[in-house]
Amino acid sequence: MDRFYDKELAAERLEELASQRRQVLSVRVNSSAIHMADMEASLHLHKCEFNEDNVSDEMVAHVQGVLTKNNLVPKNTRLCPSHKAAFLSQSAEISGLNTMTFAEAMGNLSIIGQKFGEHLPGVDVTNGDGFSGLSTTFSASNRIFTSRGEAPHEQDNAFHEGLDPLGHMAKLKNGELIHAPENMVKYYKRIQRKGTNCFGYEEHLPGGFKIGDIVEMQVSFVAIASGHSKVKVTSRLQAMTLLDHTFAKDAATERRAVLTAYVPSPAVRRKVGYFPEDDDDERKFKKSKSQTGGNGDQGAEDGSGDS
Repeated sequence: MDRFYDKELAAERLEELASQRRQVLSVRVNSSAIHMADMEASLHLHKCEFNEDNVSDEMVAHVQGVLTKNNLVPKNTRLCPSHKAAFLSQSAEISGLNTMTFAEAMGNLSIIGQKFGEHLPGVDVTNGDGFSGLSTTFSASNRIFTSRGEAPHEQDNAFHEGLDPLGHMAKLKNGELIHAPENMVKYYKRIQRKGTNCFGYEEHLPGGFKIGDIVEMQVSFVAIASGHSKVKVTSRLQAMTLLDHTFAKDAATERRAVLTAYVPSPAVRRKVGYFPEDDDDERKFKKSKSQTGGNGDQGAEDGSGDS
């Protein structure tokens, strides 16, 4: 975001939207209901669940912010070596622009990190970005592929139309990788119903998100083994919703207006090559050499130059 982006107004709008929406702020009130689940009796992955009325669901937190980094559509997948395909991911980062609501949400994320530590006694639990309670930004990502060996019973799904429009990533599967349900990220756009004050949601393309948009991330939380008796708590991106694109759009409009009005100063001229007078000089020199026997100094040859 540059000088054309109105951070002050964007922060006010972000605070307004965040205060109206379900989000990670509710974690503090219901922290006693949070527990961890070992997925498929595996020691390398633990998920955060929320237990309410004796029904457990995977915890999905809603976090709102201004988009500051965007890698929702991986670049140069056509040139990606097959042995690196397993590491391709979709990721995004948001900023709270120093709003109080975002700061409180980051504080509550630290509670989730603590819960993982309580669930895994004797294990060195490291919190990823955004779990310190003091973060001014929050990021989440999701791998595009899962190894077939890690998920032998999972279904291989087609890519979102905006994620792989040319089919390059589909070719990277090579029978060893799948686009599992865990890898799928959903994209939405908040819209106002015509003639009403009601809002709804429609599907959106991953390439439709721009830096400066006010967005909402939906994330789940997992702890993944990172070494002997070590795990790292991280956020997994599950969905992204465009809430307000006004500020990014206005900044782009002002930026274009300035670039259009800009008149560059005259550049210093550069002349290279040869010009007609250069050709004439060369012809005269060659003619002189032929007349004087090759050295161009007739007087020296006939002795007329002696006194």
